[in-house]
Amino acid sequence: METEPPPSSNQESTVEEPSPVLEEHPTKVRRAKSSRSQHRRPRGARSSHKRRRPMTAVEEEGPFSDRAVCTVFYRKLYLMSTLQLGLTLGIICTFVYWKYLKIWVRRRPWFCYTMLPLIMLLAITIACCDQARRRFPLDVIMLLIFVVLLESF
Repeated sequence: METEPPPSSNQESTVEEPSPVLEEHPTKVRRAKSSRSQHRRPRGARSSHKRRRPMTAVEEEGPFSDRAVCTVFYRKLYLMSTLQLGLTLGIICTFVYWKYLKIWVRRRPWFCYTMLPLIMLLAITIACCDQARRRFPLDVIMLLIFVVLLESF
């Protein structure tokens, strides 16, 4: 039996032989399998977590249910935080950069020793007295005093 030589470039072959790679997996593309993470669930599997249920009318009611009330609260919160940080920065800068104040505080240790009980007393008052921390001008004043004492310490 004679074997025919492969056709040259100017001759055409009448029968094409299929590629062995395409024959094995003609429609699928093989992907490398990666190791799964320990807590990951396969795609399409149901989650074991409970789905969030829609809020009822009772849950929607509350002090922050109105968008305007919530916006005003956030403005007050950010304004108060900004003022506290500004005051803190100012007090720290005076103690760090004012040479005579720094020397005065280092020579008089009683200043720091009196600040600590005042801070503790004010923190306990704010934490325990509901009437003191829920009235408008008093809560802001107590917070201001607390920030000043804490930053001076």
